[in-house]
Amino acid sequence: MRRPNQIHLCLAVMFLLAVRAPLAAQAPADQAPEQPSPEQPPLPQRPVDGPEAIRQDEPSFLVRVNVDRETRTYRKGDTLFINVTCEVDAFVYVIYKQADGKLRQIFPNSSQPDNRVRARQPVQIPARDDLFRFVIGAPFGKELVKVIASTEPIDPLAKPELRKAFFNPLSKEQVKSVEFALGDRDPAGWAEDQIEIVTQPRDQAADRAGAKRFGVFFGVANYEFNTEMELATNGEGHLNLPACHRDARQMAAVLHEQGQLSDVRVYTNDLATRANMEGAITRWLPSVSRPGDTVVIYFSGHGTQIKDDNGDEHDDGGAEYQMDELLVPYDYLGPKVLEVLMKRKEQGKLEGPLVPRVNAALATYRRAASPEQGIYDLVCRSAVSDDLFGHWLQLLSGRQVVVILDCCNSGGFAANAKGLVEQGAKSGRFDFLDQEVARLKDLGQRETALLAACRAQELSQVRLQGDLSVMTKYLLDSIVGAPRALTLEEGFQECQVGMHGYFDEVNKVRAAARVLPITEHRPFLVDYCAKPPLLKP
Repeated sequence: MRRPNQIHLCLAVMFLLAVRAPLAAQAPADQAPEQPSPEQPPLPQRPVDGPEAIRQDEPSFLVRVNVDRETRTYRKGDTLFINVTCEVDAFVYVIYKQADGKLRQIFPNSSQPDNRVRARQPVQIPARDDLFRFVIGAPFGKELVKVIASTEPIDPLAKPELRKAFFNPLSKEQVKSVEFALGDRDPAGWAEDQIEIVTQPRDQAADRAGAKRFGVFFGVANYEFNTEMELATNGEGHLNLPACHRDARQMAAVLHEQGQLSDVRVYTNDLATRANMEGAITRWLPSVSRPGDTVVIYFSGHGTQIKDDNGDEHDDGGAEYQMDELLVPYDYLGPKVLEVLMKRKEQGKLEGPLVPRVNAALATYRRAASPEQGIYDLVCRSAVSDDLFGHWLQLLSGRQVVVILDCCNSGGFAANAKGLVEQGAKSGRFDFLDQEVARLKDLGQRETALLAACRAQELSQVRLQGDLSVMTKYLLDSIVGAPRALTLEEGFQECQVGMHGYFDEVNKVRAAARVLPITEHRPFLVDYCAKPPLLKP
């Protein structure tokens, strides 16, 4: 069947963009105009070859690799045990990259030739009853353990000669052929994970004392395609927000100083792109931090929902409420915006780098098997889904990860797309990243905590003053006002009290003026950390 050339606006109901509902239409009139986002140092580049280049950005299931030492540091003569767990039945392959760059396939191997792994059944390499032991020796340095799980065998890695011994040499060309083979597959059919370890001579002294703390902060108040969204909705819908850039900057400043973060990166407005979000979380944080460190990831901006496409969401309220949640970066290009840009292209008014972006977005939509799937693929192309975010967090395993989100998780956006709250849907449990954090915990990555501004069917709010978002304001107050160390749990509790008091006071004033009350939203905390995460050490 021929696919339509236009994306029908009626399909946009599949995409419920949750507006960050400001309590004031705009920032105060005497507020200084927004300044350009400050420059940030270049991010580490994504690897272009080797096992590190094999990345799955759209995993429908997760696979987890870990080692038997939390520090991931081994000295000459130490034994190394690798553990792998996969969410589904799959064929699992483990590649080891030595400090000198040489590559070995270590699973399947001569002692463990069967690499068909059962769902959620941990596999140890070498096996516990195996007489072979993986003993650390030269060369020393940074080494990589890469695991790839596939629902079907991966031909370049399934050859008999690659399981003759425990260490089975792999060439760079063979690894590249794996990348090509996986590139031709349905992304839902495979997943990957990797960890880095450090090997040292026996007599080498430790080169670092004490755990460190790092943070990345994203805040989007001015979106790239706000004008196009206003055109698409006849002025009734918009993307821009009053305060989210200030949220990120102030939170970064306070946590840098009082939270004792060793280094921070702040990305606001035009710098808070999807590519920069990915680079900061999956490349910069892993490059500067080590297992045992703490990392903080903060986001303030739009949140959104779209119908779950792989059945991994379990929102309360029935199938119609099973949604994938997403963060919306600066350069989000959704179906309504694409409609406007396509019309400009047809009129010959689209120029420069927007042309290939629109062509790529339209190709994403047309490749899908159905219009509904096309909408999903288009949205996920430029937003950050909870599935993808959870996969990013895998690269921070071994660290204590604190995620703070001040954004909506459901709600209405455009004139023709009412939110779940406005439709009278019952309030469900909080879900955004809750499910993904729980999945990581189940696979052995337990040091993760999530603090969010609101629950599944609530809208997060900006204060009446237009200066800061409500949760961010009270979280900052708790950090600055703490006379001693402050845990994430204590900060959450102070947010609960402060936010409830704020909404209660606002609604008393509105009641006296005979104005409808504002719906209160409540913060939510998920904490799987062994030790309480500290906002203020």
